[in-house]
Amino acid sequence: MNNHPLARFKNSVSLLRIFNRLLVQHFRFISMFLPQEKGGVTRSRDMLSLGSLVSSLREYIYGAVKNKMIEQILEATTMNRDETPKIIIERFTREKEITDQKTLALRKSAEQHTVFMQGYSQLKHVPTTNLRPLKPKGAEPFICFEVVLKNEHVQGLAGPYRQFFTDVSSELQFKDTKHDQLELLVESPNRVAQVGDHKEKFCLRASANSAFHLQLFEYLGKLMGMAYRTGTYVLLDLP
Repeated sequence: MNNHPLARFKNSVSLLRIFNRLLVQHFRFISMFLPQEKGGVTRSRDMLSLGSLVSSLREYIYGAVKNKMIEQILEATTMNRDETPKIIIERFTREKEITDQKTLALRKSAEQHTVFMQGYSQLKHVPTTNLRPLKPKGAEPFICFEVVLKNEHVQGLAGPYRQFFTDVSSELQFKDTKHDQLELLVESPNRVAQVGDHKEKFCLRASANSAFHLQLFEYLGKLMGMAYRTGTYVLLDLP
């Protein structure tokens, strides 16, 4: 009877349920950090760790369980803070700079005045622990940092915060035939050739591998984490 296809299917489903139930109960005790050697290669002894095993089995983890695991991580990494970090963004100057860029010097100036770079220059000095706030109760806006839009008569905290992430998403995927605004993402090969699937997608730029670019990618990862934590969208068309 155990060799019957239906019986094997039922046994597999039962194992998946047990695996996922145990994962929810004990995930907080599993280290998912895999130290890497120079060059980004995971050390062989870390490939045998429990965290590495769970990572290799992620396709068998239910979506609801993954969401529960993320909730546990977010809850465990929140920090009390005395005040909310604040950044000041000047969007109108940025748009004028982008429109007027005709030389390399102007393009570099425009890059520094993007919302992305303005945020980077101010948030890089803020300890990461100050960007992981507790979720407020009631109707109070849930933000990791306050965004002040200079010379714009905007009221409230949630609107400018969401607008910041919208502007960042647009800048990272800004593209015309002459130059890129930022050099972190590049159009996918299918987008360039206009063939096949995923013609709307962008990919990470392989040539953006300098120490400074890696800092910007780390900053982008932090922004994505903060957006997820606060339920804000980062509209990036990645594969």
